[in-house]
Amino acid sequence: MKILPILCMSLILGVTVTLITPTTLVARDKISNLKQASYNSIKSQTIPVDNVPEGTPTRADAYTWNQTHVTNDPKIPLKTFTFNTRESISSLRALHNCNLSWENGVLVAQCTGADPYFYAGGHVLDGVEFPEGYPKKIYVRVTLRSNVKCIPSFYWTTSESPNFTQDLCADSVLLKTGSDSESDMDNNSENKAESEWQVTETLIETSHPITNLRMDPVADEARVEIQKIEFLASYPVAPILETLPMESILKETANEFPYMSQTVRIRLTNPSGKPMDYGINGKNEHFEAHESRIFTYMSDATRAVDLCVWEITHPEIEPIRREMKIIHDVEITDTWSRKVGKFFDFYLSPSGEIAFLVRDNKKIAALTHSRLREMNIQISDSGILEFQPIFQSDFHRNENISVIPEIHIPGQMQYAVVPGVEILEKGEWSSSRADFIIPAHQRFRPVRHLMTQTWLGIITTDGAFRLHWRDFRFQPVFATPNYFDTTPDALMTLEFSDTSPITGKEMNAEIMKLPDNMDSKKSAEFPSFVRLEFTPNTSETAFLAAALDAQWSHTCRETVPVKNAQETGINTENSAKTLLTPEQEEDLGGNTGELFSLYRTQLETGPIQSTAGWGHCAGERWGHGPQGDIASALWRIGGNVPDFQFHRGGAHVENDTIFFIRNQAESWRQQIIGAAEHALKTRQPDGLWRYTGIYAVTHFDTTALGVGMRPILNLLRAYTVTGDEKYLTPALESLAVCRQFHVARGAQCWEMPLHTPDPLTAAYAVMTYTLAYRITGDTQFLDDARRWVLEGATYIYLWDGPKNPWQFGAYIGVLGATNWKAPNWIGRPVQWIGTVYAYALLDFADVLPADSPETTRWRALAEAITLSTERQIYPDGEFVGLLPDSIDCVLGSRYAWNINPAVPIALRLRLNGKQDALTFIWNENYRVVSPFPTRILAEKDALEIDAPKNVSFQILVNNRVIDVPAGETHHIKINK
Repeated sequence: MKILPILCMSLILGVTVTLITPTTLVARDKISNLKQASYNSIKSQTIPVDNVPEGTPTRADAYTWNQTHVTNDPKIPLKTFTFNTRESISSLRALHNCNLSWENGVLVAQCTGADPYFYAGGHVLDGVEFPEGYPKKIYVRVTLRSNVKCIPSFYWTTSESPNFTQDLCADSVLLKTGSDSESDMDNNSENKAESEWQVTETLIETSHPITNLRMDPVADEARVEIQKIEFLASYPVAPILETLPMESILKETANEFPYMSQTVRIRLTNPSGKPMDYGINGKNEHFEAHESRIFTYMSDATRAVDLCVWEITHPEIEPIRREMKIIHDVEITDTWSRKVGKFFDFYLSPSGEIAFLVRDNKKIAALTHSRLREMNIQISDSGILEFQPIFQSDFHRNENISVIPEIHIPGQMQYAVVPGVEILEKGEWSSSRADFIIPAHQRFRPVRHLMTQTWLGIITTDGAFRLHWRDFRFQPVFATPNYFDTTPDALMTLEFSDTSPITGKEMNAEIMKLPDNMDSKKSAEFPSFVRLEFTPNTSETAFLAAALDAQWSHTCRETVPVKNAQETGINTENSAKTLLTPEQEEDLGGNTGELFSLYRTQLETGPIQSTAGWGHCAGERWGHGPQGDIASALWRIGGNVPDFQFHRGGAHVENDTIFFIRNQAESWRQQIIGAAEHALKTRQPDGLWRYTGIYAVTHFDTTALGVGMRPILNLLRAYTVTGDEKYLTPALESLAVCRQFHVARGAQCWEMPLHTPDPLTAAYAVMTYTLAYRITGDTQFLDDARRWVLEGATYIYLWDGPKNPWQFGAYIGVLGATNWKAPNWIGRPVQWIGTVYAYALLDFADVLPADSPETTRWRALAEAITLSTERQIYPDGEFVGLLPDSIDCVLGSRYAWNINPAVPIALRLRLNGKQDALTFIWNENYRVVSPFPTRILAEKDALEIDAPKNVSFQILVNNRVIDVPAGETHHIKINK
């Protein structure tokens, strides 16, 4: 593509100025007003929230452009700690689950359990002279090696903040790895890759002197050797570069490519407290301390693709280069080549730098790349464009390589998905701060392992676009609006690089080494497809279903028998793919006998139980009590359950069997009715429920799908028990009102913003709509359930990590961060949420035809999640049989809290065709609740119950408790 020379003159606002010109400094409050006006155009709902803590983000904070490009300032060495003698480690203290020692010139941290850490006491930078005052940015660089993957974290205290907190914490990035360090690596290492010396770096941003520094080297047991720790300071030299959105974004997002010239703007700020001179496209510009200026460029509307290039220089930094691409709706002439498809026509420009997809005389997408003709673009009758990815031949080592065209999509965004990273609905901007206020909110170029699946897509007013690929080395890029070019279209593409930051910042990223059979000096083909699918159908359900179909076809194709499959009765033909080697013997997946033994050990004698009952999780924080869900699960697997007066709850899916086994059915009935009455009491006149805590401040409204699903489920459950219409009618009305929601949010507001996309909400919605379908037979409720099944499926990892046998089927918990800050849950499976979703999948599959391919699909997904869950469970030790709250996708480390196994027990029982919870059945005359499989024999006014011959129990019939004595076969005479 020809780069426009930035030398010409342009007539702007009737005044002749240079092409790139410093404008009058725009006041920050004016920019803020523009941003606020943009946000107000999205949603106008007022959210009254009292007593909001200082520092809590606002809606205006959440929906601003806020795209700042961080550049690399010089780093000045301050102090280095080496460990040449035993005395060199005397100032270090082991605090938790680690022992420190000195061996052969290195500090050895022997980590003995979960969450190990040690610290350096005293003022770690005492004696250092700071030439320009205390730096706000200090880098901690560590040379280390370990027998496991090791990317340490650091906590620090300052003179103003004396305690270690999550606010003063930062993770490291890997700078370098290899055997070229100052010491040779062990030749007899069992894992060469993990024993090489590597260098990590952590940025600490603080305005006050650091007092104590704590290092968390790994998450669990490991041996970590540290050769040296270096401290470096960074003073601001490079300018802060901000790309400013076009006016069409600030006012109203454009629905098509522009005909007219467009104004491109950047803002440069001198961050230093002293004057600076910067070169801007070859012209010297003087900036006073902290001065900001806006520079503009007017695009050439006669060009289909106009490229604006900004180059900023300073003697102490590497040149900063920023390109912005503006696409214009130019006339397509006879010189353009044309291919006809089912849903659109494909037009390629004579120069080969741009192609348009045209439907009904409107350009619905543009493809740009300097080598479009070499990509062998094919168009199918079904509306699919398939590309042959290529390498760029003229790349710099510090840039990502584009392997397919950039795809620009105008039109009003209605819905968008980047699986595992982001889900958006109409009016939202990608990478907003509604779920994050830390830099991780920028998800334009997400780290590849954060993607749960290999596709992304967007629905606009023109139709649905989905980009699919197979090669997991490809780096996805997605932004709506298009942050890279500051334009109102959506952008998606694929790149190829070795490291890819989660933020959209420009970072030095080395290119992945080319395969041996590829020549980096010329184009080379990838052994993989990339395709763009388009359909004019804007249904979210159809969009998600097609995406899952494509994903399933290339990552779930194979079936490998799981361990002890014949013993457990699992149908291996429908098993999800697992990639286990003989060495990966921490494979509890599907091994019912071993699993249930571990579960019983924990629930009968482990620390999760006591004479008072069970805790939801292990640990003193979790009070113990007679929790019905846990007692029911333990009883189902033949465990010893003490006599208690049980209460409902304890697990993430209800299981109330024990009430009917221990003659407490009436107590259970009263609790069911009480929950329904509370739902009626809190229901609002509009048929919704409201959340009014601080976690609503970044959301459009004080309600979301997840706020109402549990109350509605309680109403429907009460109706199945009592038959009282006062519970059914409002429940069905509220379910209809909930069709206004387009993203599942709001089920975890104990720590998550109401706005955060949340698959726990999707799981509850599937359960609730499925039950509504069972009650009414209305297929609209079945379609509603399917909609949330499909959105929930985007959170499942459907590809395998080479060292993580649990990764296929692992389940991301939310697409955001606790308290808008940390932990960041993207890329960190929270499998207990996956178990709730898997249980909902089985509910949904149970109401579909048994021989339907869809039924097989959902059961296979539920099994994949269950197998992953069983591989994440602790196989031994104090927490044996418990499920960690979360697990690290890179390190494979488990994190507390450690959760009771009631739901994994229920899933394994259901998948093995066994009863796990209560049976609810009804007809026009009877409604029955039973702890065992039960059938109504209508012609005999009787029940047939498949129960163990030596067990007595209770059932509910038409809201009345009936005692059932022990017997081999139970034929219970009933009456109306």
